[in-house]
Amino acid sequence: MNNRTKQMFFQPNDGRLASPTEDNIRKAVNKELTVKMPWVKNVSFSTLQPLSKDANRWNKPHPITKTTERYALYDRFHQKKQKRPEEKMRSLNLCPELRANVNSSVAEQFNRELAAIRYSLTQMNEVHFKQTMRVLVELHNLAINTNFIKTVEKQCSLPLVIGVHGIATFTSAGVSTFASSAVTQDIVGSSAAALEASVTTDTVTFPVGNYSASEWNKALLRELLYESRNQYVTIAKIRRRFPINIRDIKSVCPLQLLDSSSSAMPWLTDDAVNFRVAQIVQQCNKSVSLGHYDFILWSRDWLRLNHVTDQTLKQLKIADRVFLPRIVGHQTTETGNHFILWVLDFTKHEIRIYDSLNIYTKISDEHMALLRNVFRNQGGLTGWHTTVPQQWRQRDGVNCGIFVCSAVENEVQNLNVSTLTLTRSQCRELRIHHGTKMIEGLSVEDFPLTDEKMDEINEAEEKILVQEKSQKDSNSHCLSWELGVCVFQREKGTLRALHPQAKTFKWLNCSTCQRWIHFACAGVQGNWTRKMFFCGCHKIPDSSLEIGIVETADVETFMSDQEILSLEKDLKSGSILSGRMFLFQKTHYADLLKRRYAEHITVFDDTKTEQLIKRLQTLFSKDSLEYVREVILPEVTIQWLRKNLDIHRHEAEHLLKKMVSLCDTYWHEIGELSTRTLEDVSNKIIL
Repeated sequence: MNNRTKQMFFQPNDGRLASPTEDNIRKAVNKELTVKMPWVKNVSFSTLQPLSKDANRWNKPHPITKTTERYALYDRFHQKKQKRPEEKMRSLNLCPELRANVNSSVAEQFNRELAAIRYSLTQMNEVHFKQTMRVLVELHNLAINTNFIKTVEKQCSLPLVIGVHGIATFTSAGVSTFASSAVTQDIVGSSAAALEASVTTDTVTFPVGNYSASEWNKALLRELLYESRNQYVTIAKIRRRFPINIRDIKSVCPLQLLDSSSSAMPWLTDDAVNFRVAQIVQQCNKSVSLGHYDFILWSRDWLRLNHVTDQTLKQLKIADRVFLPRIVGHQTTETGNHFILWVLDFTKHEIRIYDSLNIYTKISDEHMALLRNVFRNQGGLTGWHTTVPQQWRQRDGVNCGIFVCSAVENEVQNLNVSTLTLTRSQCRELRIHHGTKMIEGLSVEDFPLTDEKMDEINEAEEKILVQEKSQKDSNSHCLSWELGVCVFQREKGTLRALHPQAKTFKWLNCSTCQRWIHFACAGVQGNWTRKMFFCGCHKIPDSSLEIGIVETADVETFMSDQEILSLEKDLKSGSILSGRMFLFQKTHYADLLKRRYAEHITVFDDTKTEQLIKRLQTLFSKDSLEYVREVILPEVTIQWLRKNLDIHRHEAEHLLKKMVSLCDTYWHEIGELSTRTLEDVSNKIIL
């Protein structure tokens, strides 16, 4: 490729994805060769950076990809027809990350359009070539948009325009093209009448000061989103029910939105809305928040039994105000394409309905009967009425989640707002405000490690494991090591292990699986006097038994105060070895291990966990809440599980980890159901 152009623009490997060696060609033919490009993951969230003027012309990094790599590849049609073996290195199939982000069919179609003027293009200098290509790309896109508009307008009575951000918008008669592109964008799920209503705005000024974001929080958010990290690791949670991860944060405030020129506004995930609502409400006394999935669970019981069971309502707390976000827009309560908010006010006996599209402003008789059944112990909502307060209006189809979060904040702050129809610029300010608030109080240490750092850790871990497997007395042979609950666990990728002062270890051999485990990991104190030892591998898992014991437990009496105090004494003295106690006493010794332990502290629901924490705080009033939550609470739970299920310590540790994961997965799957529905319709124009 460089030989044809007489330049060295395409590097490395003459623009190929890999060096055309015999080994690479053989692997490519057998579909065994994979090329990784870490920079591809960050392209969608990259910010434009200026080029240094003194840089070498061909060695300048691209302002978006931040790399000097430049490739000349074949589209999917032509890559199959290459006869020269070395040209296999130009196939997109070698790099799955790049293939997922490049539509080579569009590239092939555009190249076919250029065929008639290819000779002229090759004779141009660089400046003329760039300008010509920009014009040709613009004409190409204009032709596609024009054909699309004509096709859609034949099927409806409203004119269609493409707005300044490339968004297709229907406009009513008499509304100018300029007005439609600047004001009436993305009307989803609403009629023409609702559209016209949304254009009418109030003159009340948008209170920018109430929704500002500090530069510190913006910088922290940028740090979180800029680097490539695992998007599905929980980074914060409000109780166990409302976790969020980086994917949820991105749905509220993508990295591009922090740039003043961007207007990227994706759908908010369900978890993002649930978390933000709970985060705001927890600052207000005598108010509680529910998740959107609570109404889904109530509806399932209602349709099946004609009443909501006490078991389903066990997480329901009553306060002066109950905030309930909902997803509506479909015939079933399970799915929808629009967020609204119900606020049940028990002091005024009313339900306030917030709907930024002003469409779903009534509660059906069926849903009202369901609510009366849910709150049957609070009077069944007898004599209640519904109201629709003044609220901001939405003019697009993607920001309903942001309007719900803002409505909650206005409610909590008792802020009266007008029926102002917010612009995209104002929605951008709200997104940045809520996005930065969601990570407020966190630090960089709380974020998942970058993919680059994780690759380094995994590489180091592989080398360490090779050495450890060759050592007969290595702690990695302990069967609890694979479960991640070994008392002498080592931090991944390092040689820092828990309880490094221990030099000799007692081992037990399972009579069934013949595997070995430390005395301390099994929770054995003193000597093992029985002839045989069973690690638990022979047991048939019975989740119903485990959950039943947990649900019937009375945390006020399940262990005596003396037993709890005696347990803490043994933990501090080392009679019972605990990774949690060790990490609490050794600050910043193994932060990755400490973070993993902190994710698994209880098997009880939120109500019982709060009761148990209050009881423990009374016993350990001189100690910090962190000590009670991260050390005493899980250790007391482990001791109780061992006693009630007749299991060893490593089994109780594994059960603690498993039950928390099952609970988190359950809520996540319910939330994902509606999120997928929203994503499915996000690319469709709904008439």
